[in-house]
Amino acid sequence: MDLDGVLIDGMPFHVAAWKAALGPHGLRIDENELYELEGIPTADVLDILAKRHDFSLSEAEQAEIVARKRTRYGEIFSPQPLAGAKDLVELLDRLGYRLALVTGTQRASGESALEELNVRERFVRIAVPPENCLVIENAPPGVASARAAGLPCVALATYLPAERLRELPGVSAVFETLAELTVWLQEEADRSKARGAFAFSQAERSL
Repeated sequence: MDLDGVLIDGMPFHVAAWKAALGPHGLRIDENELYELEGIPTADVLDILAKRHDFSLSEAEQAEIVARKRTRYGEIFSPQPLAGAKDLVELLDRLGYRLALVTGTQRASGESALEELNVRERFVRIAVPPENCLVIENAPPGVASARAAGLPCVALATYLPAERLRELPGVSAVFETLAELTVWLQEEADRSKARGAFAFSQAERSL
C-alpha cells in the first residue's frame, strides 16, 4: 500500500516544496508533471525535470535544489489523512489481511502519518505468494514497481485522472475514491474468504 495519495493527501506539500526549491532559479513546473513522478527520489526527479526542460544546472546548483526541497518539505509537512483512509486500513486488518507500506517519502514523514491515523501497529512485513498480494497505488512509478515485481495492482485516482491511470500497464482496476475501493475489497473478501486471489473483472464491472 502506498502512502501519499492512498492514505494521506501528501503531494500538495511536495509540490509546494518543489516550487520553493526551483523558484529561486527561475524554474517553473506544472504540478501534474510532479504527480506523474510521485514516489521517485528527489534527486532523480530533478534529473528527469532537467532533461525534459533543458535546465542548465551545475552540480552545486543541483545539490542546493535537492537540499532546499527536502528542507522545505520537512518544514511544512503535516499529515492530512484522506477521507476513508482509516476505514480502509481497519477493514483490511479486521479481515485478516497483512498490511505493508511502501513509500518514497521520508521515513519520519511516513511514521508521522501512520501515527496520525492511529494505524501504525497495523503495518508489518508480509510473506505471501505474489498472486495473493494486492498493491494499492495512485501514481505511475508505483504502478510500474508493482508490475516489475509481478504483483497485481489497483489504482486510486487521487491526483491523476482515472483515464490516465487506466492507460498504465499493470493496472487491473481503477477507483475514484477510497470509499469505492473499500466496498470492493469487502466484496472480494466475502467472495474469497479473504484468501485471494482477486477478481478484477468484478471491479471493472462495478465502475
